[in-house]
Amino acid sequence: MIKFPLIFLLISSLAFAQVEIDTNDHKPRYGLEFGTGLVYHSANFTGLPSVQTSNPNYTGVWSSAQYFGLNYYHPWDEKWTIVGGLSYSFHSAEFRDWEEYPYITLGLESKIGRTGYELDTRFQCLNLNVGAQYLIYKKLSLHSGINIGFNTSSSYYQIEKLLGVDENIVYKKDGRSFMNNFSGDAEDANPLSMGLNFGASYRFYLNKRQSLFLVPKLNYKFNPTPVVSGVSWNYHFFSLGVEVQYRVPPPPPPPPLPPKNPPYPEMFPAKPAPLLNASLRISQKNGSDFYNLKVEDFIEVNMRPLLNYIFFDSMSYEIPSRYIKLTPKAADGFSNEILQGKKAMETYYHVLNIFGKGLRDNPSEGVALMGCNMDSGEEKNNYGISRKRAEAVRDYFVNVWDIDPGRIDVRFRNLPKSPSRSDTLTGREENRRVEIKTRKNIAGSVFTTDTTTKVKTTTFSIFPKVNAEVGVKYWSITLNQNQKTLKKFQGQGILPYKLSWLIDSNTMDLKDLGKKIICQLNVTDSVGQEFSATPKYIPVNRLTVERKRYENKKDFEYESYSLILFKYGKSDLGSEHRKVIDFVKERIEDQSIVTISGYSDSVGDKSINKRISNERARAVARHLGVPSATVEGVGELQPLLYDNTLPEGRLYCRTVNIKIVTPVGKK
Repeated sequence: MIKFPLIFLLISSLAFAQVEIDTNDHKPRYGLEFGTGLVYHSANFTGLPSVQTSNPNYTGVWSSAQYFGLNYYHPWDEKWTIVGGLSYSFHSAEFRDWEEYPYITLGLESKIGRTGYELDTRFQCLNLNVGAQYLIYKKLSLHSGINIGFNTSSSYYQIEKLLGVDENIVYKKDGRSFMNNFSGDAEDANPLSMGLNFGASYRFYLNKRQSLFLVPKLNYKFNPTPVVSGVSWNYHFFSLGVEVQYRVPPPPPPPPLPPKNPPYPEMFPAKPAPLLNASLRISQKNGSDFYNLKVEDFIEVNMRPLLNYIFFDSMSYEIPSRYIKLTPKAADGFSNEILQGKKAMETYYHVLNIFGKGLRDNPSEGVALMGCNMDSGEEKNNYGISRKRAEAVRDYFVNVWDIDPGRIDVRFRNLPKSPSRSDTLTGREENRRVEIKTRKNIAGSVFTTDTTTKVKTTTFSIFPKVNAEVGVKYWSITLNQNQKTLKKFQGQGILPYKLSWLIDSNTMDLKDLGKKIICQLNVTDSVGQEFSATPKYIPVNRLTVERKRYENKKDFEYESYSLILFKYGKSDLGSEHRKVIDFVKERIEDQSIVTISGYSDSVGDKSINKRISNERARAVARHLGVPSATVEGVGELQPLLYDNTLPEGRLYCRTVNIKIVTPVGKK
C-alpha cells in the first residue's frame, strides 16, 4: 500500500522535466492503467440473506481494493475527449460486531459473555467504463462517466465466537465456543452493478516524440446498486492510479527534394507503334445484321418416384448428412410446395420429411421400418447394426415429426428381402439400408408443376476483322452472359474468316435467359500490343407463358413421368408400375407426342445395360398401348445426371421416363 504511491511520485517528478508543446493532441490514445485505493462500505444489515446468523446489525467499514485495465481516448475537439475502458477490480470487506450472549461452563454454570460476529467478503468484477474528459488547464483534466460492473467472483466467510474466554466456556445452545460458521460463494451477490465515476488526471511526457505519457489519476466511484440483492449495502471507492498512455507519433518531416536531373541530350523522334485494330460483325441464318435469340417458357408437369430407402455407410447407424433433416420448428412449416422446381434427387433427399408429414397428416396410419445390413465383413450376421439403423429413422420421426412411437414398427434382418448383388461392392452398398413401408401410399410419387424454358436452336455466324501491321500472335473471341462464359474461340496467327456458334437449351444457364449475350474480340500482335474490339450484343427475346396466353398463341404443354424404380437387372413390370402407366394413359390426347426412354445405371457391361434399358422401355410401351410412341433404350450412354457413386443415384437410373408433348392454344 505505501510502496506504490512513492514509486508513482518518483516517476512523475522525473517525467515532469520533459514537458514540451504538444502538436499532435488530436490523435487517439491507448492506455494501460493500474491502481489501488480505499473502499467505504455503507451498510446496514444483519447478514447475507441465504446464511443463518444471530448478528444484530453490521454497519459501515473501510477496506482496500486494487484494479487494472485498458482505456481508449478519442479526442472530440481541443477540450473534450470521449473515453472508453475495460478494467478488472478486486475488493473486500471485513465486517465486525459484538454483543453479550449467554454461555455455560463445562460444570453447567450459566454466565454472560461477549460474542463476536465476523463476516469477510471478497469480490472480483469486470467493469465497462464509458465517459468524457475535459481539459481545464494545460494537461490537467477532469473526467466523469458511468461504470457497468459484471460480478465474476464473490465469496464469504462467516463465524460467531466467544471473546475473551477459555476453552472450557461454551455456548448454551450447542456446547461449542463458536457457531454459525459458514463459507462459500455469495449466491445472492448482485451479478450486475451500475456506478458513477468522477476524477482528475495530469499527463506527463515520457519521450520527446510526444507518443508516450505517464498519467497519475485520482478517482472517486459511487456504486448505488446493492452489493447483495435485498441488503442495504453500497460502497464508495476512492482510488489513486497511474496510467501509461500511447499514441501514434507525428510523422517525420519530409526529406529534402532531390536535385534536378540535367537535361537529356536531344534525341531522334520515337518511331510510331505498329498499326493494330479490330472489329466484329455477327449475323444469323441469312446473313442479316438484325438478329436476336428466342427463348420460350412452357408449363411442365413432372411426376417423380420417391425411393423409400435410407442408405447408410459401412458399420454406421447415423443418418448421412446428405439427407435433409429439419428441426421440429422447421418441420411445422414443411409442405410439398417446397419441392416445386426441385429435381428428382433433390426431392429424394427430403424422403424423411415427406414420410414424416404423411404420417402426421394421417394419424391412423402406421409405418414399418426394416433395418438391413450387407451381411459380409464386419456386418456379417450383425443384426445389431440393422436394428440401430431402423431405430435412427424411428427417432427422427418421433423427435422431429412428433409421431407416436406406438405407430412405428421397428424390424431388422441381414440382407433385404430383395437384395442387390452381394458379390460386388456397389451391390453391398445398396443393401446397407432402412426400408420405409406404409399400408397406404402416403408418400408415393411426387407431382410438381413447373415452368421450363427452352432455347430455339439457332446458329450465329461471327466475322472477325483485324488489321495488324506486324502480324497477330494470339486472339480470342469470348461470348459471356451475366459474367459467365458460354463459348470461347481462341488461336494463334491469322483469324478465320467466319466462326459458327450453335446455341440451344444446353448452351445457356436457364437462370440468365433474360439477359443479353456479350461478344468480345481481343487481339495481341507479335510485338505484344493488345487491342479489344468494340463488343457486340446479342439481345434475348423471351416469350413467357403469360404472354402466350394473353396473345392466344399456339403453345405446348410438357409432361414427364418416371416409373417407380426397377430392381437390379430386371425389366418386368410390377403392380406399382402398372398404376403409373394407367394414370399416364389418361393424360395422352390424340395429338400428343409420346417418347418412352429406358435407362440403367453404370454398373456392369454397357451392352447388357443397353439391352436391359431397351427391355424396360418396350415393356412400358406394350402396357401403354400408344402405337405412335417413340420407344428407345438409352442404357447408360445418356445418364440422368444422377451420381452413380451413390446407391440412390444408381437406383434412380433404373427407370423408364415417359414424356408427353401436347399442343394447346388456338393459333
